[in-house]
Amino acid sequence: MTGPIASAGRFLLVAAAAAVVLAVAERTDRVSDWTADRRLTLSVGTRERLASVDRDVEIVAFFRRGGEEEAARANVAGLLESYSRESARVRWRFVDPEAEPREAERAGAGDRMLVVRAGDRTELVRSASESTLTAALGRLLRPRNPVVVFVGGHREKSPQDPGRDGLSGLGAALADQGIRTDVLAPVDAQTPPEAPDLVVLAGPRIDPSPAELEWLAGRLDAGGAVLVWLDPAPLPRLESWLAERGIAPGHRAVLDPRTRLFGADASVPVVTDYAPHAITDALRPAGGVVPTFFPVARALDATAARATVLLETSAEAREEGEDVPASRALGVCVEQESGADLVVVGDSDFAANGNFALSGNGTLAVSMIEWLLRDDADVAVPIVPVVRPRLLSESEFRARVTTPALALPVVCATIGIAVVARRRRGAPRRPADSS
Repeated sequence: MTGPIASAGRFLLVAAAAAVVLAVAERTDRVSDWTADRRLTLSVGTRERLASVDRDVEIVAFFRRGGEEEAARANVAGLLESYSRESARVRWRFVDPEAEPREAERAGAGDRMLVVRAGDRTELVRSASESTLTAALGRLLRPRNPVVVFVGGHREKSPQDPGRDGLSGLGAALADQGIRTDVLAPVDAQTPPEAPDLVVLAGPRIDPSPAELEWLAGRLDAGGAVLVWLDPAPLPRLESWLAERGIAPGHRAVLDPRTRLFGADASVPVVTDYAPHAITDALRPAGGVVPTFFPVARALDATAARATVLLETSAEAREEGEDVPASRALGVCVEQESGADLVVVGDSDFAANGNFALSGNGTLAVSMIEWLLRDDADVAVPIVPVVRPRLLSESEFRARVTTPALALPVVCATIGIAVVARRRRGAPRRPADSS
């Protein structure tokens, strides 16, 4: 009887353990995400936005039932449940547009669309994902849609330019956040300083005039925000204007051999060193960092007392043609006496269409603008749908790609030669032909 008794005892122990686990699970709200792509884990930006929800929000998901639609419904249900778990003010439900066509028609929604409602305001989400849903929440919660003005007339990058060097990708990402962009050129001291919520000077190649710099100063004095993206071009008046406000730009391109990317030279610094700040929160997820890179950038020297260095190169960075170390700062935020914020980055190419969707570049560009547009409720950092390929330095490429690619054929050939030689040694010799 020893065998059956022992088996029964083990069964009782397993049953008791399962009962304890179930009892604990019923008494806790903790949820673990075991999905391969972590699709049930909300990002920092989404959690911050949900924490700011101050009114009841209803999400209606229009998905058909049955067949292949069940898998899509299950994925969306997991996402929506994550939102309602994070905020008690968010509720959701499914509607089958075939079974209830009138509700779908009233909402203006088709199959696989979401309708997000808060009070008398409604947002339509055409593709259900965390980025689009969080953006819709942001638009609903804004008291009004802000305006970002990109200064023109100095060969700057423009959100209206769809080319590789344009900023149309940034403009589209801002539109998803409910932010309107415009291009203003020319500007002068008589242009109303209270018109835009944020002024962006994106990679000017011609030095702004004194009147234009006076207009920018008026924006800061009025409590507005200014964002400047510089490229290594001589702009004496703008550089002097920035130096008066506590940011001294370098004069040459920064070379950083330590963070050199495979396929690029040292003139493309890769940044993984971020200051703790709302702008960089999305680039510092738990357990790692998201790199950003800056083709042909210039260093910045932060001299202001109320300056925060947001982005830093490695300690081996040098200015082109110099042996002495350059300033490590590539991005700086300075709070002005008026309370306004001035953010300067020593590169504009990082936000251009050709680089916007790589790694964390797009996230950084939109996060800067979102933070500078923050209101008293402190707008959360947005989620930007970007492709984040793994960027390898030259040493990493040699260790992970080149060396294995060369070593594997050598190992296979060595094993093959050894096997053939062993077989030949072990094969019986044929007797000599007596004839």
